[in-house]
Amino acid sequence: MALDFGMNTLFQSEDRDNVGLGKETKEEYLSVAGTQFMTTAQSTLTVYSNTKGTINTNTVTPVVAQVNLPHGCTVTAVILYGSDGGEQWLLSRTDNSTDGASKDDLSAGVFNINQEDIKIDFAQIDNRKYRYYLNTTTLEGDIVYGARITYTTEL
Repeated sequence: MALDFGMNTLFQSEDRDNVGLGKETKEEYLSVAGTQFMTTAQSTLTVYSNTKGTINTNTVTPVVAQVNLPHGCTVTAVILYGSDGGEQWLLSRTDNSTDGASKDDLSAGVFNINQEDIKIDFAQIDNRKYRYYLNTTTLEGDIVYGARITYTTEL
């Protein structure tokens, strides 16, 4: 706020919450190689990775990959790439202080592999409280190429 007193102008500062006032953001990307995914059935050797950065499943198993995003960023889109567009994936979070029995899905629904989610629930990342991961439904003889997560950070 500025008050005009002739040639002298008095400026008064106010603390304001800038939410919704057009903060500048930067769009960034996190790539998750297929080799970062691992089977959820640790007792069986059901997956193998190769030098192309992908993971192949040779028996029936879901796979999961840890996701490390900057604290406070906002996820705007997620896609998982693979050979079977009929299988499904989710981006999820679990409270750091639990065994993971309960989780929140950030994906607005269940999406098929090669289908992008742009309506993210719980989009702001809170690494103090949660851990994040991508997981799939059961894959059999499929290849996971990798994933891309689009997010914004404030400048």
